[in-house]
Amino acid sequence: MHKYYFSTLLFLILSVTSFAQNIPFDKTHYPNQKKELRNALMNIDIADAYRQQYHKYDSALKYYYLANNFNDRNAVLNQKIGITFSLLEQLDSADIYLCTSLSLDKNNLRSIFIAADIAHKNQNWDKAIELYERYINEYDNIAFPTKKEVNVLLQQAKNGKVDNKNVDIINLEELNSRYNELNPLLLPNTNQIFFTSNQPSKNSVLSKVDGSYFQNIFYYNYDKNDSATVKIVDNSIINPEGNSSVSSISKSGKTMVIYHGFNTGVVYYSRFKDFNGESLPYNKTKMPSPINSYFHQQGEGTFTPDGKGFYFSAKRDKKQKHYDLYYTTREGKKWKTPQPLSTINSTFDEIAPYFSNNGDTLFFASNSEKSIGGYDIFYSVLKNNNWSSPQTLPTPINSPFDEVFYSADTTGETVYISSNRIGGKGGYDIYKISPKVEEMVSEELNDVFDHQLMYAQLTIIDIDTKMPLSGVQLQLYNSENNSLLRNKISDQRGIVQLVDLPKNVSLGGNLIKKGYKFFSRNFIITEDSALRVIELESIKMDQKVELENIFFDTNSSVIKENSFSELNALLNFLQLNPSINIQIEGHTDNTGTDNGNIQLSNDRASAILRYLEQNGIQANRLTSKGFGDSMPIADNSTEEGKAQNRRTEFKIIKTN
Repeated sequence: MHKYYFSTLLFLILSVTSFAQNIPFDKTHYPNQKKELRNALMNIDIADAYRQQYHKYDSALKYYYLANNFNDRNAVLNQKIGITFSLLEQLDSADIYLCTSLSLDKNNLRSIFIAADIAHKNQNWDKAIELYERYINEYDNIAFPTKKEVNVLLQQAKNGKVDNKNVDIINLEELNSRYNELNPLLLPNTNQIFFTSNQPSKNSVLSKVDGSYFQNIFYYNYDKNDSATVKIVDNSIINPEGNSSVSSISKSGKTMVIYHGFNTGVVYYSRFKDFNGESLPYNKTKMPSPINSYFHQQGEGTFTPDGKGFYFSAKRDKKQKHYDLYYTTREGKKWKTPQPLSTINSTFDEIAPYFSNNGDTLFFASNSEKSIGGYDIFYSVLKNNNWSSPQTLPTPINSPFDEVFYSADTTGETVYISSNRIGGKGGYDIYKISPKVEEMVSEELNDVFDHQLMYAQLTIIDIDTKMPLSGVQLQLYNSENNSLLRNKISDQRGIVQLVDLPKNVSLGGNLIKKGYKFFSRNFIITEDSALRVIELESIKMDQKVELENIFFDTNSSVIKENSFSELNALLNFLQLNPSINIQIEGHTDNTGTDNGNIQLSNDRASAILRYLEQNGIQANRLTSKGFGDSMPIADNSTEEGKAQNRRTEFKIIKTN
């Protein structure tokens, strides 16, 4: 008997299965089901509208499933379901449907690209790289995105295979909403944090054309403890009607840089003033030309720590498609013509500059090919009056999603960013990042943590079609005391969710579905959470299944009590599949004599056969045989190998 430990399953389709065939929704393929075909096409149209026009993704799935129940072998429909799951941030389910789409139409460039994008977002770097390369190799010079754009994504996926930084990343839920929260900035020597958000407020009652609200400047005072709430800067000078955003705060804590408008907006600076124990910006002064320009687009900006220079993002050339970083210095009361940071700028966007406290490191965001996906946080170091070549911050600070607006506290040890990564409350959320500290935990708490798995999700699919399997019965039990822990049925997406499972305990598990191979595992959970894909195979002649949860004492054929959960699951399997016959087979290691091992393995197989007969399985459906040590599956020279060779199995000997 051997045990399996949960390990990550890599789910990858690289070639079409030999029998998979794409079936269109047309009268040629459904000549006698015209009404059903018409309803299926109508359901797809309704689902498309929910997904594309109303962004109601759960509703879209409902109607896609109705069409999928009529025809589950359509590549485009599976692609649409995969896209919808991706929009719901359920990337594992999205991956399953995109892979199904590819199995039906292996040359569909859109499915290849979306599957690559999902793998990229899941940080499954090798799979993303392979699919991006496949897209590039098969590109038809018509599809979108272009080959050039996917080459950038390919490089970003390759960049993702780097070492992680050991940090704690905390979503600041007290600040975040279902809208966008951006530009987090601590006011030095206080516990006030300012940020930009488009959440509704009295200053943004007029929504934009697309239905979203204008941005305004908000703040949160951690000194207020339990009474602290997110507040808007209640000043029409700072937050007039339209977009207003905080761009930077000086290291002295005396000045805030503000941006008003959009694209060709205007950059201002404002002084702080005390209002009832809180420091708030109260006036504004327009930054002079050449920083502000009616002929160019300027974005976020920041003063250098000494106040003598100003760095900002802008498009200063009419032919310029991307934002670059510029700097200017002051001569008396005038500012020099801004110059581009040539060692930093790329052919992509460089935005949101931020200085370290002493001014020798410049942080910014860029979506260049050096990122690992979307916008990442980069930094450059000032050496001999020149900025070094940019480097990215490591994962998990950066992710395949967007990370923008880096800032830090006065020590530089606690960092803040905005990101739209999966798991947030809204679009962009504010995250706090600090070095991971090993905490002392009491033995009692450790005992609790060591025995509970917080969350597990299993996605059960057909091994050939890669389609999710609904109606699969999962039975999970404690192998030590034979107690049933969970009895679950997979949903229409093939998903079973489990919570509060025992950790570091020997568990037995069975999956049962009519027409599919009996699934038996004995394992120990060693993780705090897990997402797994399990592939089930259809029943076939001569198929063998090892019964991993049937136990005997040494040199005995008496079935141990903790085997009955698996035996009952096997009974259920045989009752669910009445047309199959099986042969129960016993095996031993090479300890003892050949004749003794043959007899012991025969006796054990017969014991299982008798149990099945006594519980209602017809005798003509069952045979048993012992093979002793004649069919080892592992090396008998080691204890581990011997344990694997001591096993009971059954083989399918008749299927109809």
